Amino acid sequence: MQALEGTRVAGFEANGEFLLGFDAGPLPALPTRDAVLPLIAPLVAARAMDVSLSVLVARLPTRVTRADRLQGIDRTRAEAWISALARDATARATLWDGKDVTLDLTDGVRMIDARGDILHLRLSGNAPELRVYVDAGDTGAAQDLLDRGLAHARTWTGASTDPS
Repeated sequence: MQALEGTRVAGFEANGEFLLGFDAGPLPALPTRDAVLPLIAPLVAARAMDVSLSVLVARLPTRVTRADRLQGIDRTRAEAWISALARDATARATLWDGKDVTLDLTDGVRMIDARGDILHLRLSGNAPELRVYVDAGDTGAAQDLLDRGLAHARTWTGASTDPS
């Protein structure tokens, strides 16, 4: 969030925690993780739209998220791989069966395909591990993307082939 200082930034973590990088009316910025805001926000949205929470949720597109990590990586190799993915479309194409993707380099390499499926790779700031996050339109696509990301990451980072 510090890299985008001066802009309106919000983010979430796979465990449900939320970060808010700006004051939002009476709610001050939450530069630390907060687990309550994700519970309150949909309730406020449902009330503002004068619908039940179940109706609000039914209107949302289906999205499935998955996350995993590779521990004990060679950080130098992992940094080189992430750098290659950031600058080289051919390197990215190997992860996406040749498809072109949009990039977001805010925190690692976040690749988004034309359908909106996301593969996000980032190094941990406090452990020798690579984190892999995916977001897709259905369970099968999410798992496939996670498996593909992990397989490529194991090859390039020197991580153990044992997924545990």
